[in-house]
Amino acid sequence: MRNIIAKLLCLTAICLTLLSVKDTDVAKADINDGSVSDVEYVGDVDFDGKITPKDVTILKRYLTGEWTIEIEAEDGDVDGDGMITPKDVTVLRRYLSGGWNIVLPEKIPEGSDGIAIDEINFPDESFRNYVYENIDLNKNWIVSERELKRTGSIDIRNKGVRNLKGIEIFENLSELYCSSNQLTSLDVSKNTSLTILDCSLNLLESLDISDNTALIDLYCHNNELTSLSLSNNTALINLDCGHNKLDELNLFNNTELTYLDCSGNKLMGIDVSKNTALVKLNCSGNALTSLSLNYNSALTDLDCTHNRLTGLSLDNNVALINLYCYSNQLVSLNLNYNTALKELDCSENQLESLNLSHNGSLIQLSCYSNKLESLDLTDNTDITDLNCSDNQLKMLNVSNNTALIFLDCSINQLENIDLSNTGALVYLCCCENRIKSLDVRNCYDSIWVDADSDVDVIYY
Repeated sequence: MRNIIAKLLCLTAICLTLLSVKDTDVAKADINDGSVSDVEYVGDVDFDGKITPKDVTILKRYLTGEWTIEIEAEDGDVDGDGMITPKDVTVLRRYLSGGWNIVLPEKIPEGSDGIAIDEINFPDESFRNYVYENIDLNKNWIVSERELKRTGSIDIRNKGVRNLKGIEIFENLSELYCSSNQLTSLDVSKNTSLTILDCSLNLLESLDISDNTALIDLYCHNNELTSLSLSNNTALINLDCGHNKLDELNLFNNTELTYLDCSGNKLMGIDVSKNTALVKLNCSGNALTSLSLNYNSALTDLDCTHNRLTGLSLDNNVALINLYCYSNQLVSLNLNYNTALKELDCSENQLESLNLSHNGSLIQLSCYSNKLESLDLTDNTDITDLNCSDNQLKMLNVSNNTALIFLDCSINQLENIDLSNTGALVYLCCCENRIKSLDVRNCYDSIWVDADSDVDVIYY
């Protein structure tokens, strides 16, 4: 019982100490000096080179949890007991008011052991200025050991940087964003704590990340990379290496991948059999002649457009929601097992038939520029956008497609089309058919109709 009472009294004392430190008290305090000193004192938690009421407020908010900030003991431990407590707030407040005869301890000087922010260590002016403005907290043109430890993220996107020499000193760096610059090389071999690297939209011809085994997200798209080794990056979850000059990509060791974009390269083949966690895959704009997805049952999004695929088996991809396979050489497409499909673009292929009876969730369908002679949409009642132009359709029944908003059925052999149940239809393109009369009275009031000049369109 005595121990419990003692603990309660201790907690009460702490709470009373915190309550006594009011912002109004700080505001009324008689500041000792306020001038910037070359000496850094413990208690200067905002690193402005002087002790002010702001430091007291920051310490107070830190202790109460009102601000989610990080303060190290070496910066806020005013009483020297090895930790930051309400007593440090009281001591600092008394120091400012002159109530106690207090001499604040000096911080361990680090200037002599730091790294100068100069042209030798940071030859790129833009990067050098970034380090001074964002990392050099006390503005002495030196990166101290404390400042190095504090730097977990660097964001220097779109700053015209040509050289990132100096990045190697930030060994605690976990996130580096240097996209949209003019980098021709990048050495991150010393930044072994990196989990996120975005070096996209640069001029990189090579990228060595063999030492960055903690990488989770890698975005290196839109560069000039001819090769990319990922064998050591087993923790990778998100990878975007699109729009480079890669002719091969080994993903055998990257079993945690859920997102992969390797579009716009020179790949003639890609093996994703070990990437069973893949959810999104974009391999468009390559030279693929085949694509096996038998082991990728978690896949929801697939973009394999602009390749040379003659076949595509999706029987094991039952979770597929979005499928884009246009501009290939597909002669058939079996979607019987893809019942969750919502968006389908299989345009610019050589399809002679398309069975959508198992795809009742379909919302958007684009199948233009094929060889379709018929298209049954009876079971696709949720479709809002349909483009079936440039085929060989002689009939198109949209009586069940009451949600239809956009319809392009141009360049076919249609003689008529019944629009009596398409009250939501806003846009209709039916030119280059054999239609003579078109009744749109049951469609949206301000429907836009694009038809041949000799077609009699009945609006009212």
